Amino acid sequence: MDFVLLAGDLFDRQEHSVSARVFLIQQLQRLADAKIPVLIIFGNHDYYSGDIKQLGYPDNTTVFGNQVETKKIQLTNGQVVAIT
Repeated sequence: MDFVLLAGDLFDRQEHSVSARVFLIQQLQRLADAKIPVLIIFGNHDYYSGDIKQLGYPDNTTVFGNQVETKKIQLTNGQVVAIT
């Protein structure tokens, strides 16, 4: 697996349980341990306007903000893909 793209709501409401947040971070860490990048674009239920670093996500996780941006990832076959 070259990368994981999570687009839309990670949670079904803006307020979510601590256990759901812990589970998400644990799974992101598993992907980090496997050196698999994760790209996240929040939906309307989990929109976040603060400092993304405060969410506690591992370094392999890129969270797109509300400004258009592009992240390039090199696949295992050498190809480069751009996610915008």
